[in-house]
Amino acid sequence: MKCSKDSIIEQLNETKKKLKVKDKNLVQAQVINTEVKDSIKTVIQTKESDFSKELKLNKLTTIIVSRKDSILSVTLDLKNA
Repeated sequence: MKCSKDSIIEQLNETKKKLKVKDKNLVQAQVINTEVKDSIKTVIQTKESDFSKELKLNKLTTIIVSRKDSILSVTLDLKNA
Protein backbone atom coordinates (compact mmCIF):
# COMPACT_ATOMS: atom_id res chain seq x y z
CA MET A 1 0.00 0.00 0.00
CA LYS A 2 2.97 2.34 0.36
CA CYS A 3 3.20 2.79 -3.43
CA SER A 4 -0.51 3.52 -3.90
CA LYS A 5 -1.55 6.82 -5.48
CA ASP A 6 -5.03 6.64 -3.95
CA SER A 7 -5.64 9.80 -1.91
CA ILE A 8 -7.16 7.92 1.04
CA ILE A 9 -4.23 5.48 1.17
CA GLU A 10 -1.77 8.39 0.92
CA GLN A 11 -3.56 10.14 3.79
CA LEU A 12 -3.47 6.92 5.82
CA ASN A 13 0.27 6.54 5.21
CA GLU A 14 0.93 10.17 6.20
CA THR A 15 -1.09 9.75 9.40
CA LYS A 16 0.68 6.49 10.27
CA LYS A 17 4.02 8.19 9.78
CA LYS A 18 3.00 11.22 11.87
CA LEU A 19 1.68 9.02 14.70
CA LYS A 20 4.57 6.54 14.36
CA VAL A 21 2.25 3.54 13.91
CA LYS A 22 3.82 0.45 12.34
CA ASP A 23 1.96 -1.59 9.72
CA LYS A 24 1.81 -4.66 11.95
CA ASN A 25 0.14 -2.61 14.72
CA LEU A 26 -2.53 -1.13 12.45
CA VAL A 27 -5.71 -3.12 12.94
CA GLN A 28 -8.34 -0.92 11.31
CA ALA A 29 -8.52 2.34 9.37
CA GLN A 30 -11.71 4.23 8.69
CA VAL A 31 -12.51 7.27 6.58
CA ILE A 32 -15.73 9.20 7.08
CA ASN A 33 -16.69 11.74 4.46
CA THR A 34 -19.86 13.75 4.98
CA GLU A 35 -21.21 15.77 2.10
CA VAL A 36 -24.48 17.65 2.15
CA LYS A 37 -25.91 19.11 -1.01
CA ASP A 38 -28.93 21.34 -1.09
CA SER A 39 -30.19 24.12 -3.26
CA ILE A 40 -32.56 26.97 -2.64
CA LYS A 41 -33.60 29.85 -4.82
CA THR A 42 -34.32 33.20 -3.27
CA VAL A 43 -34.77 36.46 -5.13
CA ILE A 44 -33.30 39.47 -3.35
CA GLN A 45 -35.12 42.55 -4.52
CA THR A 46 -33.42 45.83 -3.83
CA LYS A 47 -33.06 49.15 -5.61
CA GLU A 48 -29.67 49.75 -4.06
CA SER A 49 -26.52 48.49 -5.74
CA ASP A 50 -24.84 47.90 -2.36
CA PHE A 51 -26.80 45.74 0.05
CA SER A 52 -26.59 43.13 2.79
CA LYS A 53 -29.36 40.60 3.23
CA GLU A 54 -29.62 37.89 5.89
CA LEU A 55 -31.55 34.79 4.88
CA LYS A 56 -32.65 32.64 7.79
CA LEU A 57 -33.49 29.27 6.23
CA ASN A 58 -34.18 27.58 9.56
CA LYS A 59 -33.06 27.98 13.16
CA LEU A 60 -29.67 26.37 12.38
CA THR A 61 -28.88 27.83 8.95
CA THR A 62 -28.24 31.46 8.07
CA ILE A 63 -26.91 32.84 4.79
CA ILE A 64 -25.73 36.43 4.55
CA VAL A 65 -25.50 37.80 1.02
CA SER A 66 -23.92 41.20 0.56
CA ARG A 67 -22.72 43.34 -2.30
CA LYS A 68 -20.38 46.28 -2.05
CA ASP A 69 -19.27 47.95 -5.28
CA SER A 70 -18.74 45.00 -7.62
CA ILE A 71 -17.92 42.41 -4.93
CA LEU A 72 -20.57 39.86 -4.06
CA SER A 73 -19.99 38.01 -0.77
CA VAL A 74 -21.84 35.06 0.70
CA THR A 75 -21.36 33.93 4.31
CA LEU A 76 -22.82 30.62 5.36
CA ASP A 77 -23.47 29.98 9.06
CA LEU A 78 -24.33 26.37 9.88
CA LYS A 79 -24.97 25.26 13.44
CA ASN A 80 -25.18 21.70 14.68
CA ALA A 81 -27.55 21.12 17.57
